[in-house]
Amino acid sequence: MSKDLYILEYSEILALMESEEVIKDFYLTKQDIENPCLVNGRVISSSRIPLEGVTVKLFSDELKPVQHKLTRIDGTYQLYNIPSGNYILYAISKGYKLSIPKKLALVSGEYNVEDIILYEEVPIANVFGIVKNQLDLPVPHLTVHFSLIENDRQTLKSEVITASDGEYFVTLKEFGEYVVDIFDQYHKIDTKKYITVSKGTYLELNLTAIQTSLTPEGTINGVVRDVKTYAAIGGAQVALYQITDEGEKLVDLTYTNDEGKYFFGYVVTGKYLVKARVIMKNDE
Repeated sequence: MSKDLYILEYSEILALMESEEVIKDFYLTKQDIENPCLVNGRVISSSRIPLEGVTVKLFSDELKPVQHKLTRIDGTYQLYNIPSGNYILYAISKGYKLSIPKKLALVSGEYNVEDIILYEEVPIANVFGIVKNQLDLPVPHLTVHFSLIENDRQTLKSEVITASDGEYFVTLKEFGEYVVDIFDQYHKIDTKKYITVSKGTYLELNLTAIQTSLTPEGTINGVVRDVKTYAAIGGAQVALYQITDEGEKLVDLTYTNDEGKYFFGYVVTGKYLVKARVIMKNDE
């Protein structure tokens, strides 16, 4: 049985450029393994089935790697020649969540660890993006539909509403080909999008919304500029207030794009006040 005479050390991530020489010296600490420890255990699934080929990793209490092994056909593993000390044990395998860590306090001799249980990952796909109009401004409060195409039929599987900055994020649990569309009485998508998702998909899909003929009486838009330099101000906060008998009522909020443009769509007949400001960030 082989023994490690020195404690394992590892380098930081080394960035190597073409024809460059990188020198990394090590200073190893000799370890006392006069009374080495042996760690035995087994990895099983949540249905109590032994799992083969699972990587079992032992770390020091400072999370430095010490030793790792693959489980046998019966799910068992053994870690040899472990010096006394405090350790953390993990198990990981593709298709399963990382195991709950097990803390071990080793002194000498043989240790039998309770079964490590791995739980299957729930397969999902994620799609995200921004919905903008023809002026390249974000469109909030739109409903984006994701319909799965099966046997030439489209079945709605998920819908999500865009945030104030036009962003959306959706998680899909069924895989295959989807058609993506916008559901709104005042907007339609420029072109329906067809996407194919599978387990682990992480897809950015930006959409363009076009106003329909049903758009209400008007829109309010403009550009925010610096009064001295006349330069466009991106990221300015623009608020739309409706003037009523009771006073001002906030009805919408948006932010300017990089060109300083803002846009309020489907504004009903009435009197309005627009306010613009730039908020200083804490780190500025």
